[in-house]
Amino acid sequence: MPKPNFDIIFEILNDLKVSIFAFEIHKILTCQPIIFSNKYFSELLSYSKDELAKISFDKLVFENSGRIKSELKSKILKNEKLSTNIYLITKENKKILVNLNAHILHLGDYYLIISVVREYPKIQENLCSHYKNYENLKKLYNKKETELKNAKISAEVSKNELKKREEIFRFITENMPQMVWTTSKDGAVDYFSNQWANYSGLPLSDLLGWGWTQLVHPDDLKKTLKIWETARRNKKQYNVQYRLKSYVNNSYSWHIARGAPQLDHNGKIEKWIGTCTEIQELVDIQNKLKDIAKNLEESNSKLEISKKQLKSAKDAAEKANNAKSEFLSNISHELRTPLNSVIGYAELLQRGNNLSEDQLNYINIINKNGKHLLTLINDVLEMSKIEAGFNTINKEKINLNVFLESIKNIFKERANSKNIELIFHYDGSTPAYLYTDGVKLRQILINILGNAINFTESGSVTLTVSSTSCSLTKSLKEDFCKVLFEIVDTGIGIPNESINSICEPFFQVNRDNSNQGTGLGLAISKNYIELMQGKLFVKSNLNKGTKFSFYIITQFFLKEFNGKSDQYDAHLILDQKHIFSKSLVVDDNFDNRKLLCNILMNIGFDVKEGSNGSEAIQINNEWQPDIIWMDIKMPIIDGFSATKSIKSYKTGKKPTIIAVTSHAFSEENNAILESGFDDLIIKPYVENQIFQMVSKHLNIKLKYKLRNDIKIKKQDNIAYRNTLIAKNELEKLPYDLIKKLKKYSIQCDLKNIQNLIESISGYDKELGRKIITICDDFRFDKLVIACTESLS
Repeated sequence: MPKPNFDIIFEILNDLKVSIFAFEIHKILTCQPIIFSNKYFSELLSYSKDELAKISFDKLVFENSGRIKSELKSKILKNEKLSTNIYLITKENKKILVNLNAHILHLGDYYLIISVVREYPKIQENLCSHYKNYENLKKLYNKKETELKNAKISAEVSKNELKKREEIFRFITENMPQMVWTTSKDGAVDYFSNQWANYSGLPLSDLLGWGWTQLVHPDDLKKTLKIWETARRNKKQYNVQYRLKSYVNNSYSWHIARGAPQLDHNGKIEKWIGTCTEIQELVDIQNKLKDIAKNLEESNSKLEISKKQLKSAKDAAEKANNAKSEFLSNISHELRTPLNSVIGYAELLQRGNNLSEDQLNYINIINKNGKHLLTLINDVLEMSKIEAGFNTINKEKINLNVFLESIKNIFKERANSKNIELIFHYDGSTPAYLYTDGVKLRQILINILGNAINFTESGSVTLTVSSTSCSLTKSLKEDFCKVLFEIVDTGIGIPNESINSICEPFFQVNRDNSNQGTGLGLAISKNYIELMQGKLFVKSNLNKGTKFSFYIITQFFLKEFNGKSDQYDAHLILDQKHIFSKSLVVDDNFDNRKLLCNILMNIGFDVKEGSNGSEAIQINNEWQPDIIWMDIKMPIIDGFSATKSIKSYKTGKKPTIIAVTSHAFSEENNAILESGFDDLIIKPYVENQIFQMVSKHLNIKLKYKLRNDIKIKKQDNIAYRNTLIAKNELEKLPYDLIKKLKKYSIQCDLKNIQNLIESISGYDKELGRKIITICDDFRFDKLVIACTESLS
């Protein structure tokens, strides 16, 4: 049988705006080359029509074409349409997922496969395109029908072609996402696509004619019919929104219906064609936007009122904050200035060789309490800085071994006096050199270790240092790691109800046998840890002990760096070639001025002094000192103006100028350095800080010895020689009194020992005085040994 001519069908299909192609397949299921493809199919696969004409369909299938052949064979035998999802291969060898709907026409020994392809996730053409497609399709149909008549093609052939085109039209509409409908010229529906049945849950036969109106919401029906009738009279396109009921889920959803009339050559309506699309999601969004707009309108009026209130509150808060900062700056100066004299002169007196034992003890007590007062002041000011957001990280390179050893030296004597074992365990995997804020890390460890020793009566306090996530490789010179610190004690523990509050400012656990501070140490430590990107953890068992652990994120170094210890002794002197270096001290406070003068003269400086900025300028011009120690707040001319004037001189030697300030905030100190000073030192200072400045800025070598060498050994020898208690001295006391003294000494119970002193002095005044001296030095171990020997 000769192959039929499909040109007329292909000409119709070519104008449809969907991807369509056709190929022949023999009865033995041999795929022939593609005999037709419209431009949309060609564009989809990036082939030209000529290229597609040389390719069989099975070569375009990405997967094994056997499945497609099998499904085609099954559908051919059953005379059914084929609908499946497959991957096609483009000319660029890319695969695309498409939905293939194939209509099979039996033509003798051949089957013509007409296929509509939809690419996922693209949506079919919009509604208006479908209207146009249909109208074009009808026009083409009429045109071709006339041509067929003119060509005297048989009516039977025309009828078959029309039937095929209607099948194609229905095939397309059944695969559209919209619900499609057509009506007769009087408006009664004569066709619904299957999507109507799928949505409504009713048979299509129940919806034909005017049966579809039963789905429309009662509140929308009247409006819908009115618009529909108006469109029919005017022969115009229309669209209307209404709610349609779904019996599948027994609910209404918003839809938009669009319809257009099909007119004959006389302009009369032959049919109506249209679609119905669900828009419930869009309606929900619109409703939400309306609610939001309404709420915004209400909020705007409230916002205008709030803005005015907020501005007033902000202005008030800024004034209060400025007043607070000014107060803290002033109070810092007022407290630190006299305290500088107290601590400074106490240190100078400690260096005297002609002091009696009592005088030395008194000075030690003054110095100890002065430093304790300074700690309290610093805690309060530091907490104020934290609350004001002034705290920053000031990184420096530290040798972790030396750093930890200096911390251990601070607490070694206190731990020994209480017979507590102080253990420092340093994990060898931890880098030896860190780049972090050493001052803040030091303060954290001092705060936590100090608490641990204070509240531990027996056993041990252990500090363990380790690290994780360190990139220790030969090629890597620096990196970041997490350094872990754990402080574990065997002390009295913390009650469970206090654990969560322990780091709050001014919080103190009520422990009668301890010296209470400000209650700010842990709050400050927690803030410092968080500034260093870390976190603090606390675990405790009452009467068993407490574990504080924290980590910081820090840069580390594998290579050792050069650095000098800052632990200088008070017996420093200038090296011989720098004797008589000139130093000018400028301060309006007589006591502070004399203190600094004495410190500098004791190490070999030639010193002059001034009480204001005007005198500083005059003395500098006449004497040309090597270094000037300049107070900030002074009468006549302050330190800022005097420094600016001295630095501006173009002739003569320019001295190093060190600011001596009582300001506690780093922001204020930064401003001081930016104004022309070479460095600054904060009151109250200690001698070591003065020595550091001299060495740093004048390049002067100082002859110094490490701490705990001359001075401390000398004091220890004096204290030890004069506080030894012979065994026969305690034999003067009653047995029960010695037992009580031993018991309270083991407990380091200073309060109860002091209560015993009056009774002991009644037997031996010198013995009572010795015990007082031992208690002042916290050497309870001496009392325990002496009492044990006497009782035995």
